[in-house]
Amino acid sequence: MKEAEFLNSREAPDGEETSLQDKKPAGSINSQPVPAVTVPNWVLNSSSLNVVFNTNAESQLQELQIEKNSIVDVLKADPRSVYLRTKYGSQIYTFRLGQHTVTCKFDDQNTTVTVLQIRDVENFQDFTGEGCSSAE
Repeated sequence: MKEAEFLNSREAPDGEETSLQDKKPAGSINSQPVPAVTVPNWVLNSSSLNVVFNTNAESQLQELQIEKNSIVDVLKADPRSVYLRTKYGSQIYTFRLGQHTVTCKFDDQNTTVTVLQIRDVENFQDFTGEGCSSAE
């Protein structure tokens, strides 16, 4: 049998797959008690960070016409990996949001993150030397 014939040989379910003897009354399907649901500590202990913008970042928000809430929502959830949070703690962190890069500084002891600057990706590449060709 060819693969195409095999794939097309199955019929759509039509309700006749089980016999009437296999069916249970509606009330007896979940007759066993439901076990207690436990939530992991890392979910319960997740904290929300306070997000602060310095004056430079505030002016860049207006200049680039970016919604402040989009950055706040990302940073409140702490986008850093567990490794970065535990190994390096309060560090400068940069992430990309659409066509912009956001640079911020985390202060883990005060559960605060300060947005330092917001740049277009093009400007950020020029700043870091990426995407520039060197004249020889």
